[in-house]
Amino acid sequence: MNNPATHVEAQEMLAAVALDATTNAEREAVLAHVVVCGECTRELGALRDAAESMAQLAPQTPMDPARQARVRRHLMARAAERAQPTTTAAAGAPSLKVTMQPGRRAAFSRFTTTRVSAAAAIVVLGVALGLYGVSASERADAARRDNQRLIAAQRGFEREIAARDSAIADRQALLDAMTGPGVQVIEAGATNARQPMAKMFWDQPTDQWTFVAHNLPHPAPNRTYQLWLITRAQRKISAGVFATNASGDALVIAHYALARDALAAIAVTDEPAGGSPQPTSTPVLVGAAR
Repeated sequence: MNNPATHVEAQEMLAAVALDATTNAEREAVLAHVVVCGECTRELGALRDAAESMAQLAPQTPMDPARQARVRRHLMARAAERAQPTTTAAAGAPSLKVTMQPGRRAAFSRFTTTRVSAAAAIVVLGVALGLYGVSASERADAARRDNQRLIAAQRGFEREIAARDSAIADRQALLDAMTGPGVQVIEAGATNARQPMAKMFWDQPTDQWTFVAHNLPHPAPNRTYQLWLITRAQRKISAGVFATNASGDALVIAHYALARDALAAIAVTDEPAGGSPQPTSTPVLVGAAR
């Protein structure tokens, strides 16, 4: 364009100029009109502000300039191809000839360029909004992952608290079973070099038996210790088998209902692995009930 655009032509081209989607000649022609037209000046300023705001929606990382140029060339080429006539005159039909008046610019060419520029602007806007949507989606995914990690950490803390509360409850239950008002304590001992000793805590209201031993020598291979409740009627009731730790200590907890005045004594014997139906050896520990 060598001459200024008319007001109508400038109005058609303002959006394309604001998006920098015109040729140099088209841009010069429109700007030549804008400098003398207050209405077009205001409208071009508003369109440029809108284009700048639209650009701010894009992600912080810009597209590679070479790739951006290739995309723009491709879009412009595709739009130009679509602007070319695609129909073929039927045989024998009269052909249409367009005659341009001397000194008059080709409005058809300008409007075709306008359509190309508008199409390019729409595509650029779509790409910008699409990239912004991807960025927003990634931020949402990151927020969801952070939320899932927080939930997992919270559940871990809840499990730790539950385990701690359970351990405290177990210790409290053991303490109650050994110090409660209905607990009878039976002491058992022996006279040898290691001085083994033990205590049985019989919680009569709950029928729980808590046996604690110290300094017991380790049994021989394929042997085990077995705890017995001996009644006044000389019944020998097994309360379970047990092993000792490296220090010779042991803890046995059993439940067995027995009349309060039925217990005569407790005893520990050395038995074959797995235990015996009745004692088969001399007790290593014996304690008489009060």
